[in-house]
Amino acid sequence: MAAGLAGVVVAVAPADDSQASISTIGSQDHREEMQLPRKRHIPERTCVACGDKKPKPALVRVARSPQGTISIDPTGKAPGRGAYICGPDCWDTALGRGRLSRSLGRSLSVSELETLRVELPQA
Repeated sequence: MAAGLAGVVVAVAPADDSQASISTIGSQDHREEMQLPRKRHIPERTCVACGDKKPKPALVRVARSPQGTISIDPTGKAPGRGAYICGPDCWDTALGRGRLSRSLGRSLSVSELETLRVELPQA
């Protein structure tokens, strides 16, 4: 019954002439005691090749910078449009079927594809 009255001040008047008391239902101290530990939010991203959702740190991000250069982003924080890839199996699918090009919003040249293939094992 008191659960819906959290934070409501209640005045209690005694039957005799002694002093009245004021109490708070659901005080701040009580809420802190009952609070459970929060789950930490882990962002998820989708692989452009296979469509699996995985935690962001488990994927490799390929970024297109505002200037138009394509590179692997090891930090995951580079500015520009990004696409995420799971691993080596998905890497071939993403490049072969043009899914990476579509996700980045422009076609990739042969030299850019070769550069990305060389950089992938380092990421």
